[in-house]
Amino acid sequence: MWTIATLCAIVAALNGILLPCSASSESVLQSASFRREFFSHELELSGITVENATVYYAYCDKYGEQTEKKCTIRRRGADLTSKQDECNITLRSESGGVIKTDLIKIEPFGKDRVIVRWLEDTGRKHLRFSIVNFSDCKVKTTKLSEDLDRLIMAVNHTEEFNKLTYLIGEYDFEVVLSGVVWLHDELGVIHRSLIDAEGVASKVDTLVSYSGHRTKRIVPYIFPLSRDKGYLLVDLVYHNTKPSSITVAHVQSNGQRQNLTHLDNAFSPLVSLANGLIGMCARQADDYLKCTQFKLGDKQINWHTAMIVERSYCLGIYNLPDGEGFLAVKHGVETPICYHEEIDYWRNVAVDETIDDLIKISLESEPTQLYRRHIDMRCPDDQKPTTTKVSNDEKGNYLLNIVCVKTSKDDDNSIPDLNYLQFQSKCFKPEDLTTFEKITGEFFHQEEEREADYDYVPRYAEYYEP
Repeated sequence: MWTIATLCAIVAALNGILLPCSASSESVLQSASFRREFFSHELELSGITVENATVYYAYCDKYGEQTEKKCTIRRRGADLTSKQDECNITLRSESGGVIKTDLIKIEPFGKDRVIVRWLEDTGRKHLRFSIVNFSDCKVKTTKLSEDLDRLIMAVNHTEEFNKLTYLIGEYDFEVVLSGVVWLHDELGVIHRSLIDAEGVASKVDTLVSYSGHRTKRIVPYIFPLSRDKGYLLVDLVYHNTKPSSITVAHVQSNGQRQNLTHLDNAFSPLVSLANGLIGMCARQADDYLKCTQFKLGDKQINWHTAMIVERSYCLGIYNLPDGEGFLAVKHGVETPICYHEEIDYWRNVAVDETIDDLIKISLESEPTQLYRRHIDMRCPDDQKPTTTKVSNDEKGNYLLNIVCVKTSKDDDNSIPDLNYLQFQSKCFKPEDLTTFEKITGEFFHQEEEREADYDYVPRYAEYYEP
């Protein structure tokens, strides 16, 4: 898990929460929620993900060290008015190891399928995948395999299982692990396996190698592009005697690697693949980001400098089209840490629940300009945020979305758990971005004065932990 102060790019498997955008020229807060039926306290939400206009979520047995877990997998439209599909499945351990409910995750797979990723724990973790077909609720599961377990051999903490990344095709998907700390000094290797819709996994092989013997041995971050284009690789290297550096490379499906651009004295990279562009911003000082946008095949890749407010930002970036720059989110000042996961969205983990501003980082002029629109989006007091994301709708509008989850805290378990999910979406039309307020030096000064009221110990690049 990559822990950094105040700056993050997060993701789970969220590719867009689409509530209808208001016809009004003003951005409006829209909300939709549903409350699930009563059930016993022995179930818990094991995964939620959204793709296009469909919500996928799962409830599984919670308590007990069980070798068998019953789960309910569901999907429905994000407007929460469409028909709900449901499949009841049972996960069974082959090794005799217990199945950890909190490590069960789901991911959409094509039109009618969902990937359920789970692990058997015998002291070491065994990786399993179940493919559930909503059309008939049939389940195909990978066999217990020491070969498949090689995909997670670099994992040192349970949170790092969320670093498994999928490159999804029509009838199969490729699995790789990226962005974890690898404790060995030898040449690093990123493994992959191809799993088809029948649950048959190919022999694990090498996607790409990278240099070892690093001060902090961080497995490079891998971002899926497409089956024909392969992956984007972001390699963050720390040094004892000089500043950290970032190398961005293109890795084709055959493993061939081509370095695209390099940035010295940089850390905490953020990535967006929206709108057909590769966008990246990275910290280069306490108050600055270096940002770039490009396409594969571009002969020249330029980096732009953008000022940020130290300690008050929890940033992720979303590409605006045609090299215009990025949208980013500013959370409240009580945001001590964030966790990097994947692309184009953020998950709040023990952070301030308020989204203060939507920021536009414009690359259309030098020096780079920043603009803001103050907003106030938060989860109700009895809910916790799980995901924040910027997305597009089919009309080209921008949607700022948050997902809130209510959980019961009844200690004696005498009252059935009553949970529900709430989706909030605020719509911005492209012309709304021209009305954002330009951020000036006075704004930065005011923010710094506010931050001075908080007990904060600064951390520098060489101490940032993955």
